[in-house]
Amino acid sequence: MKTYILYSAVIALLACNTGFAQQQKETEKHRYAGFGIRLPGIQSGDLDQRALPPARIIASLDPIEYCRIEAQYGFRSTKTESQDASNDNVDLHGKSSLFSLGLMGMYPKGNARFILGFRYGIGNYKQESLESYPDEKIVESIGKTKTISGVIGGEYMVAKSFSIGCEFTVSSLKDEYRPASSASGPVMSEVSMTEGNIILKFYPF
Repeated sequence: MKTYILYSAVIALLACNTGFAQQQKETEKHRYAGFGIRLPGIQSGDLDQRALPPARIIASLDPIEYCRIEAQYGFRSTKTESQDASNDNVDLHGKSSLFSLGLMGMYPKGNARFILGFRYGIGNYKQESLESYPDEKIVESIGKTKTISGVIGGEYMVAKSFSIGCEFTVSSLKDEYRPASSASGPVMSEVSMTEGNIILKFYPF
């Protein structure tokens, strides 16, 4: 519920600014580079979240005010406890990483920017599990992902060098999963998913 309230507040802020921005002249110089974070948000799809880090760091370059090149990187690490045959606790670790590169067109209006583009990403993940037969041991399953996403969103400059924004993505993801228990090769699948996220960014120059 808190996530929906936060998204609603950002969308309302962008909408209210549009009418005001039509009467406001652009006085700030163009800022070329931005750094920020994409917060964990809403995800809908058939993919196990083992494969995708929910939060990402962002670096973007705006060579002109109508174009953006953006890179995102995310890393996720997990630890769960399981019990072996002796009822001893065993730590099982998992981790995933994702790097993506996007190209977006932008429409600036006052302190707001409306954004439309696409993004391509590659990722890797691994997950440990406890195998009890024929011998008890920890085994590791691994996987790779390739993602193509359409992106739509916007951001609002709440200060000279700081913005709050949101983005919605529709993605097609190819997953190559290699279970530790399988000797027949990788399991290939292709899924669709949608995501909605809040983005906080800082523009130093």
